[in-house]
Amino acid sequence: MPQDFLISVIVPVYNVEKYLSQCLENLIYQTYKNLEIIIVDDGSTDGSHLVYEKYAAKDPRIKIVKQANKGPSGARNAGMKQAHGEYIYFMDSDDYIDLDYYEKMIKAAIDTQADIACSRLCFFRSNGVTWAGINFSQNAILTNVYDKLHVSECLRYPGVTKFLFKSEFVKNKNLSFEEGRCCGEDSMFSVPALYYSNKVVLVPEAMYHYRRDSYNSITNMIDSEKVKKRNNDDLYMRNKLKEFAISHNFEIRVDNPDKDYVMSKYKLFSKLSLFRKKVYNDKIKYYIFGGKICVLTVNTSEGNDK
Repeated sequence: MPQDFLISVIVPVYNVEKYLSQCLENLIYQTYKNLEIIIVDDGSTDGSHLVYEKYAAKDPRIKIVKQANKGPSGARNAGMKQAHGEYIYFMDSDDYIDLDYYEKMIKAAIDTQADIACSRLCFFRSNGVTWAGINFSQNAILTNVYDKLHVSECLRYPGVTKFLFKSEFVKNKNLSFEEGRCCGEDSMFSVPALYYSNKVVLVPEAMYHYRRDSYNSITNMIDSEKVKKRNNDDLYMRNKLKEFAISHNFEIRVDNPDKDYVMSKYKLFSKLSLFRKKVYNDKIKYYIFGGKICVLTVNTSEGNDK
């Protein structure tokens, strides 16, 4: 497809010297070339600068922003201020994506005029172990609140890295990341974004590969003070999500809210129960690219009339 639309790829960097080359090469060799790669050095103290400076010297699409350490939220916000693309994407510096990822994602977004495209996601470790995270097999367009948040599995895996956002939409809705949190910052961006979006298109042909054994990964924390802060931020985030849901006429309920180390799972229940019964009692039909129809079964027995 013509590569007329610029995608701004924002890459927060903090002490990821070990993995950064793989990430940057993965971006440089994407089949979709119309990218600006915005590296935000968030106060790294290792040799990360030597890595990205080497690639920036060879590829003019790479831009470098340096700042004192503010965490991933602060780095992403700084990157958004420098972004010029019609679409915006957040890439973690220790992960990678399929080489045709942006080609698939932007085609789906343009073909359907969706504010957000959503890819599949899998987890991996450096030892070669992989397992599924978000896995769907059909292209689908999601247009109501329940579908956008539940079928996309945004509540279970709220990470923004599996979404391609239309920049104008992000700007018009004043979306940004809450800084100073080590947990939950993705939820407070992705949930409002999906709620406000005109539609979310699922793109099963695109896969995001999320590393689970990085030293800096939030899932790999062992320091007691960091774990305490993570749990406090997780509780704060849950309360903020509940406030947002109630104020927008739906409800989020939390499973096992006191458990540590693992992100709590969320259930979404619309207060429009009669409407949900009618739509979700059997199967849901979604419009698919090229005029085809996809039928997905959704289990809503635990959410009806609550």
